[in-house]
Amino acid sequence: MKKYTDKAYFSVVDMTNGCIINAWDGEACGYSWVSNKDVLDSSGGVNADKFDFQSMRPMINKTIDDFSGMDVREVANMLRYDSLSKENINTYQRMAKENKKAKGIVSESVSGYLSGITEKPP
Repeated sequence: MKKYTDKAYFSVVDMTNGCIINAWDGEACGYSWVSNKDVLDSSGGVNADKFDFQSMRPMINKTIDDFSGMDVREVANMLRYDSLSKENINTYQRMAKENKKAKGIVSESVSGYLSGITEKPP
């Protein structure tokens, strides 16, 4: 006989860009947000379970997956999660070389980023 259980799911959304940082199931139900931090805490105690969402954000420089296997949607999400900067532009350019499907969106983003940092104010 199969036993079914209910599970609640919720997403943590970065309100500055609308990206889903993480999706959780019922394991974190009842946790509370720590004041002025992006951290969920089970009890407030020193040894309490904590979910620090900023440390869980996907970062292109920490991605160890083969870029050639990422689909365009994953690449677009990565660009939103970890937008182009001087720290990660080389990694994104490597991604564009390794992933022909992503080349267009990455090249467009790199071009926009470079235009933005080289424009001189009026």
